[in-house]
Amino acid sequence: MRAGLALLLAVMLLGCAQQRVDDEGVRAPDLVPTYEDLRDATNARASAFSRLWARATLVVHHRDDDGEISTTQGDGYLQIITPDRLSLSLGKAIDRMYFFLGSNEDYFWWVDTLDRDARYALVGTHAGASRARAAEFGVPIHPLDLMDLLGIMPLPQHGSAPTWDPRRAAWSVVTQARWGTRQTLIDPIEMRPIEIVLLDDTGQIGARATLREYKRVDEFDGQGLRPEIASEISIELPAIDTDVLVDLGAVRIVDRLPRDIVFDLPGLLRKERIDDIRSLDEEPAA
Repeated sequence: MRAGLALLLAVMLLGCAQQRVDDEGVRAPDLVPTYEDLRDATNARASAFSRLWARATLVVHHRDDDGEISTTQGDGYLQIITPDRLSLSLGKAIDRMYFFLGSNEDYFWWVDTLDRDARYALVGTHAGASRARAAEFGVPIHPLDLMDLLGIMPLPQHGSAPTWDPRRAAWSVVTQARWGTRQTLIDPIEMRPIEIVLLDDTGQIGARATLREYKRVDEFDGQGLRPEIASEISIELPAIDTDVLVDLGAVRIVDRLPRDIVFDLPGLLRKERIDDIRSLDEEPAA
């Protein structure tokens, strides 16, 4: 415990030592942490988020081919058990869900029941899905990428040497992601992510999340202080010209939630009476 506290204090001091501001933004501190320093400090916080339940409000702004902007709002629930179970259900009213984004150990899916006469599901396996195939159906990111964009996932064992971003006054590290790379900007004082960017294999941005308004979770079964989570996340999806504002509330990290039933894909398809199921897996070559 003492060693961990000492490491966290040391990295915080590295972050705030001799920061200077000039016309190009905040200049880098003289002392530069290693990737391991940043990884261990940020992962100490992320380790609390092995499971999560929250109310979620999403406001979606989409620009169509004619330049017209439409805005849609949905309310629902976000439920997570790391590393691979996720359920985001959204509707016009809190007791009637129309959209379901989800994942379990084997599959990920998007289920749309807004039009009762044209319900459908997009389903892929983790092993067989590809970014190109998903893009054909207008799905710009893997559902599990949402966990990364919320800033609750740990950094992996290995990553790039930290570089300083004067625009955000933060340390930047690059790590491998599911469909490319992940750039994480880390606040040098609080040691938590303030911006996360997912890039494809060509370096194009698939998603950019800006994390704001960190607040302590409302209920916590673990040891110590209740951990903090960003309650406002702005997500840019350039490939589909869409911006999403995620607002989280009533966040709980408790053993009784989520329930396993929310990650049951066959059960969801039966409940919502989905017959039109489209595969997101890469089609085999002819």
